Amino acid sequence: QVPREMREMKRDVTLWLKKIYGNARVPQYEVNERTVDILHEVMECNEERDKDISLLIEDFKEREAKYEAEGEFESPFLIICVKCGKKNNGSCDFQKA
Repeated sequence: QVPREMREMKRDVTLWLKKIYGNARVPQYEVNERTVDILHEVMECNEERDKDISLLIEDFKEREAKYEAEGEFESPFLIICVKCGKKNNGSCDFQKA
């Protein structure tokens, strides 16, 4: 009999993989304690990263609104880092795009 915790981990991993792959077929993998444990760890790391990214996005949106309200925000621009090679030790030139 499979322990309850392992069944729950397998269920969580299966749902996460379905979410990641969307309409595509989830690749087959050997379902055993080790693979489920590894995939569960990857799932947890991925979910934490997603939370961090969401927080950063919200922070940028709040800053943008603040700058717009203060009239400090110019038209949208993108700063591009152009790597110029070894001559300047890989330093960047910043340009509006």
